[in-house]
Amino acid sequence: MSARWVMGGVAFEVAFEGDALALGEEHLRFVSPPELARPLVVVKVDASVRSAGPREDPRRIDAGPDWVRTADAHVRWRREGHGRYAAEAELEAPYGLSHMTTALTGALVSAEGGVVLHAAAVVLEERAVLLIGPSGAGKTSAACLCGGTRWLAKDRVALLPTSAGWRAWGMPGGDDITLPQAPNRPLPVAAIARIRRADEAPSLRRLDPLRALVALRESTQTAGSEPALDASAALAEAVPVYELRGRLDRPLTASLREALA
Repeated sequence: MSARWVMGGVAFEVAFEGDALALGEEHLRFVSPPELARPLVVVKVDASVRSAGPREDPRRIDAGPDWVRTADAHVRWRREGHGRYAAEAELEAPYGLSHMTTALTGALVSAEGGVVLHAAAVVLEERAVLLIGPSGAGKTSAACLCGGTRWLAKDRVALLPTSAGWRAWGMPGGDDITLPQAPNRPLPVAAIARIRRADEAPSLRRLDPLRALVALRESTQTAGSEPALDASAALAEAVPVYELRGRLDRPLTASLREALA
């Protein structure tokens, strides 16, 4: 059988035998509606189901120049043209298809000059505002304080450069945000805010280029150092990066609107 979907700006066309493979519920939440998808990358995957291997951390992703591997998905890919790829995958049911989608999206986004960030994202005036920082920094809490917006991502964002600027797509993962979910379509990136908790009233301060690059590198989840560094540098040059410093105890939407005005 075959299946098609778009996630993270990547259109997947996957062929496999049997019915043991399916996208998990969390991944289905991030499939882009066909009429809004506008993928920048297409990959055709020939997948086979393999027997269970040794148990490993399912969240770990290993990657090389033309392969990605998780506990239940082994994938080799090759470029067939600008934005077009082919791949062979060995997947383990029931979650291998989902984990392959996450891992291969990151690899192909990187191959196309993009980056995956550890970030939440909200939609403000049809543009994405990304909230970055390490686990526990308060990305989810900050997003929940953006009343009147919708969330695009809870924990991971795929970003790709286009002739019209950088575009963002939500990726699976993260804790629920108490806002409505926005359709997972490509949105222009308005700003990125690095969350830094402190015992003071919240404030937004734009970071200089070097500090902006450091903040982005700390939140990069794309495998491979050089491509990710180049992409982060290009992103820092094109999109304003702020530090959101203070207590996360009051609404943030007005402050974000003011910064983006």
